[in-house]
Amino acid sequence: NLLLFGAVFLKVWLLVSWPLTGYEAQWISWSQAPGMGHYDHGPMVGWVLALMQLHSNELWWLRGLGILSSLVVSWAVYWVLSVAEPSLVFRRRHLLVALAFFVSPLSLVFFATAETTVFGLLAFLGFAAQVTGVIGRSIFWALLGGLLLGGALLTNYLVAFPILGLLLFALLRAGRIGWGVPVGTVLGLLPSIGIVAVYNYGHCWNNVLSGFFVPLQDGDWGVDYLLVFVAVLLFFGGPWSLWHW
Repeated sequence: NLLLFGAVFLKVWLLVSWPLTGYEAQWISWSQAPGMGHYDHGPMVGWVLALMQLHSNELWWLRGLGILSSLVVSWAVYWVLSVAEPSLVFRRRHLLVALAFFVSPLSLVFFATAETTVFGLLAFLGFAAQVTGVIGRSIFWALLGGLLLGGALLTNYLVAFPILGLLLFALLRAGRIGWGVPVGTVLGLLPSIGIVAVYNYGHCWNNVLSGFFVPLQDGDWGVDYLLVFVAVLLFFGGPWSLWHW
């Protein structure tokens, strides 16, 4: 109880007292006129902030998304564990694990109104829906998971790595879990992949993985950019990932 109270107090204190960060200012400023992308970043954070500012542009209101996100992800942790281990005997354990996330320093990544907040929320909800789809062999949950993971992709292109992992998992086990899971996931991902492709085609193919290439050249598509992108995927996958694959 003391840890829970302390975690809530810390989050609220940060919400109302911490000064505006440069990263938050960047996204809040861009959200005044959001588009299909933000230089070398996906547009989802700007879209979310633009919707929130229809009500208010107070910093405490925009940062409130962080507290809400940490609560929702804690619930999603509980959901995933309950789906994977449905016996009521373990429900108390599942609740404690979810609370452990909420009171841990890790949950503070949701504090600032920026990329990590929206990315973490959509990515983990997408993962939770995907787990539910795999266990229940449900195309509906797989489709929902694909839509949520697609939203995370529009927040940070690096989510392509776990998305590829989840797709490989579903494809290699399609005989047991059914083809509805990989097909539903791909269908859910298609709108976001389309937005990423259209935006980057005319803007930043030379920086499709934000932060790994410095986007000093004119945005254009080129075979060399595509080869560098594949090389980066292999480099960050590393021998350990290739061995598991």
